[in-house]
Amino acid sequence: MTAHTSEGINPRILKNMAALLASQVYIALTALVLATRLPRYLGEMNYGLYSEIYAFVGLFDTIGHLGLRVILTREVARHKNQALYLLGQVFALRFPLALVAIVIVMVATLVRPTTAFERILILICIIEGMVRGYSITINAVLRAFEMMEYNLVITLVDRTLAMGTVLAAIYLRLDLATIFLAFLISALGQLLVATLLCWWRIGRPKWGMDISLWKRFINEAWPVGLSTAMARTYDGAGLVLLGAADGATGLLAGALRINRLTAMLGTAFTDAMFPVLARSSAQSEKQTKHIAQEGLSLLLGLVLPLAAFYAVFSEQFIPWFLGPEFTATVPILVSLSPALVFSFLFVFLTSVLIASGQQRLATLAQAIGLGVNVTCNLLLIPRYGALGPALALLISQATSLVIVLLLTNKPIGLVEILRAIVPAALGTTMMVIAWKTFLTPLPTIIQVLLGGITYCCVWGPIAMLDPAVRVFAQRLTTETVRILKRRFAKRP
Repeated sequence: MTAHTSEGINPRILKNMAALLASQVYIALTALVLATRLPRYLGEMNYGLYSEIYAFVGLFDTIGHLGLRVILTREVARHKNQALYLLGQVFALRFPLALVAIVIVMVATLVRPTTAFERILILICIIEGMVRGYSITINAVLRAFEMMEYNLVITLVDRTLAMGTVLAAIYLRLDLATIFLAFLISALGQLLVATLLCWWRIGRPKWGMDISLWKRFINEAWPVGLSTAMARTYDGAGLVLLGAADGATGLLAGALRINRLTAMLGTAFTDAMFPVLARSSAQSEKQTKHIAQEGLSLLLGLVLPLAAFYAVFSEQFIPWFLGPEFTATVPILVSLSPALVFSFLFVFLTSVLIASGQQRLATLAQAIGLGVNVTCNLLLIPRYGALGPALALLISQATSLVIVLLLTNKPIGLVEILRAIVPAALGTTMMVIAWKTFLTPLPTIIQVLLGGITYCCVWGPIAMLDPAVRVFAQRLTTETVRILKRRFAKRP
């Protein structure tokens, strides 16, 4: 087989990005509905408990996943003829790992003071995590085959069920436990649809216990799983420590929810590119570097204006999105806006390392950042309250990003990274200047639209000086013209 020397951000990747982005947009829309209804229905105290329990279980839930999804996607992308065998092995491996995770969480509930009601909620949350773990495994194989459109189907079923059951619980004025059960029901629906699609498009997994393969997968996956656990701890540690300090978790949870929803865009982008990065890394280091440079330029063009929007318009956005009772969340979201940029870049650059088999380096960067995060939380929460975890997140993610930038010098190159930042940084600067000067008297929505036009007028021409972006634009134009010609040719 010849190397994929022509691979890059091609039409297939664009299709997959569109499918994943549509999936994330639907998640964001349903989450928007739930995020605007749940805080109002539950109130600050119950919404804080809801967020705190999911954060608490999330600290340990990764043990049941152990980073297997990423390694499975990488291996199936490289060896598609072994997909059903690898899927069956990972299915079987997940069961003992899930049992270990359950035991650890239940022991942790005995150490941490919890009420009987909270333990029930934690148990429901654990079961939901197990069910979603098997759905995630199937999705990993579909993504390796670059069938991201089926990920969209699975997401539609999952999120529609979640939104419908939660809104029904709110309409019937049911308690917090019912909200947790609603998400469990949606997880079961997600698993059913994922299983049927896998059987239809790929086949039934070949279950088995190949201990040598299990050992290899665990050896490859544990750094990824550890990184995932630490990434969740970034948010979770702040919520848990804040809850133990003054209980103002609802304010922090609102800002973190907005941050996570926005980060979905970066996740969709990275997930769409990962199978190609995995294949190219096994064949050509030069091609991997080229693909990574293309992706980095486009990712920065997306995230910098989003972060600027939150920094400038949080005061108008928060009351509309979360409700007027969350006005105190504004300084928290403003503090988190640079962290959004750090998060996008960190996720993408670590995916380059993982695709190249250097996941231990990514784990090292995450571990150092987590140590900084916990230390800063302990120091800042007593003084700044709910703002403390946001500042801790900002400092720790900046630390992790600096480390991973140094580690990716070989796969990408610091010069290329800095060159990719310039167009987006200049465009964002001009957009913010426009917002803060002559656009200020206009209504907010008009300010945002005209600021976006200003950004595109500055970013586009400068970005086109980058050969990677220029090649992408040529591919996009060629594919668009081809599709239009084909559709017009079908007309009588």
